[in-house]
Amino acid sequence: MGQGPVIAPKIMEPRPIHRRLPLPWANPPTAHDRSRLRRTCLRTLLPCLLLLAAGCGPAPDAPAPMEDIPPRPVLTTPLVPASEPVLRRFSARARAAEHTALAFQVTGRVTSMAVHAGDGVTRGQVLARLDDEDYRLKVAELEARLEAAEARLQEARRNHRRGRDLVADGTMSQAEFDALDSALRQARGQRDATRETLAQARASLADTVLRAPFDGRVVARRAEPFEQVGPQRAIFLLERLDPIELVVGLPEALAARSLPRSLQVRFPAAGVETEARVRALVMDVQDTQVYPLRLHVDNPEGRILPGMTAQVALPVPAPDGEEGAFRVPVTALFDHRGRPHVWVVDPGEGRVQRRAVETAAVGRDGVRIRGDLRPGESVVTAGVTHLRAGQRVTPMTRDELAGARP
Repeated sequence: MGQGPVIAPKIMEPRPIHRRLPLPWANPPTAHDRSRLRRTCLRTLLPCLLLLAAGCGPAPDAPAPMEDIPPRPVLTTPLVPASEPVLRRFSARARAAEHTALAFQVTGRVTSMAVHAGDGVTRGQVLARLDDEDYRLKVAELEARLEAAEARLQEARRNHRRGRDLVADGTMSQAEFDALDSALRQARGQRDATRETLAQARASLADTVLRAPFDGRVVARRAEPFEQVGPQRAIFLLERLDPIELVVGLPEALAARSLPRSLQVRFPAAGVETEARVRALVMDVQDTQVYPLRLHVDNPEGRILPGMTAQVALPVPAPDGEEGAFRVPVTALFDHRGRPHVWVVDPGEGRVQRRAVETAAVGRDGVRIRGDLRPGESVVTAGVTHLRAGQRVTPMTRDELAGARP
């Protein structure tokens, strides 16, 4: 029996035993991988791009020329030698120099009220009236009685003269003449008493009209027409506004000094700057430990009203050793290269110049400085850090500067 072909067994080569690991490039990147890659590149390249843009961009702007800078409003003050008296400023409030309650001196019914609260009045002006009919009748009666008393007195005088002649002739006894003399004295007494009573009645009639005792303003009105009023009831409260009065509290160190007869005073609300007369230094200190100084200010136009605030300037002698120094506010100083400086305004060109100074004592009124300075020169006292040498400025007062601000 024939044998078929012999098939040799296939020998399998041994395979290495290992685990295939995935490679980064084996699978395509996901959307999350791409987003993370972009963020990484952006964080890395952005600083470089900014540096490159800065290096390739235009150069920074140079400071504008002085002529192109508009004048800057500044607050200035003139240089005052420190050896001159220091002006100490005190706040005060205006009040009426005189105020009074007005009342009728007699009893009666009010028939008219001529003014209201807030009205201005002049001396002698009629403010109110009472019903005066009874007072007029009384005056008329007393005038008639006085006329009769005058007639009796004249008759008694004639009888007295005739009796004196008769006594001299011996035709009248002394007792009869004494009776005539007594009648004369009695008639004279009755005449005088009636005259005095009439004067009182006329005064009462005049008191039915209430008049202003001085120029002033009505503060309050406390009665109305047809009311019955008496002597104890105040009808008006009146205050005198010319002069106006100020009271300043002085500390004991200043109260002990000799005070001038007048002081400069300023009322910002009324726009009034004038002199105030020193009236009296009150010694009643009480609990405030200050001495009240009373001042009077003329107020003919009535522009200063009670309650307005005032600034009173009191000159105080400077201490010794201030020769050659100037007083300026502390805000006028600024530092430049380690030294204190001030800005001085050139009055001709309106530009500021930087001046080096040396500082001395610092007081309540400012700092003492020395340097290349002259009395009367103006120094900038506000905004000194915003200025450059040669910059144009517009000097202004504090009120003008406040009004120029938006």
